[in-house]
Amino acid sequence: SMVALVGDPYKDHDLWITAEMIDMIGQARPVFRVDPHHPGTEVVCEAAAALAASSMVFKAHGAFGPEYIKRLEQAAKELYDFGVTFQGNYTDAVPLVGEFYNSFSGWVDEMG
Repeated sequence: SMVALVGDPYKDHDLWITAEMIDMIGQARPVFRVDPHHPGTEVVCEAAAALAASSMVFKAHGAFGPEYIKRLEQAAKELYDFGVTFQGNYTDAVPLVGEFYNSFSGWVDEMG
């Protein structure tokens, strides 16, 4: 599984403060996951792409060392495999995000 969202976008988007400040004022921060029973292919594959791209930049610039880069690459592969194996819309897995992060084209474009 992967944590896809922390917080309530309806409440959080009304506050113009950092996440740390939200914690300080005591607002609840629910955690939403995607998993095999509640897949969110687009959010999982977007995270995989971000990790893979980061590893490429770090490798090109010699940043963070080879062990960290390998960890990023491995995590990217695992997330991508998860997205390929368990396909479904993020908004079906976490309906709360529909108004804020809806993928109108679905998850197919993340699979290319």
